[in-house]
Amino acid sequence: MKVRDRQRAEHIGVIISSEERRTAELEVTRSEQDVHSKKAELEQARLQVQRAETILRMHEIRAPVAGTLSGIYKQKGEAVRALEAVFQIRVAEE
Repeated sequence: MKVRDRQRAEHIGVIISSEERRTAELEVTRSEQDVHSKKAELEQARLQVQRAETILRMHEIRAPVAGTLSGIYKQKGEAVRALEAVFQIRVAEE
């Protein structure tokens, strides 16, 4: 323990051994590494959510007009080719 640290410790009535100090320093280091690891895990989870949202948007079907469904030609889970009709919309009269 440095002289200045020892004097400060004696002033507040606390003296620890070098082993206790090293143990405390290691605990701090371990905790800092845990925080870093958890931040990395959080960022990874955010990226997974972002990817899932992108995939979901790629599979959304949106009508270009307002109206009522008058026919459904495909069901959930069925494959669809580009420009293949999935449903029929009866356009709402304004």
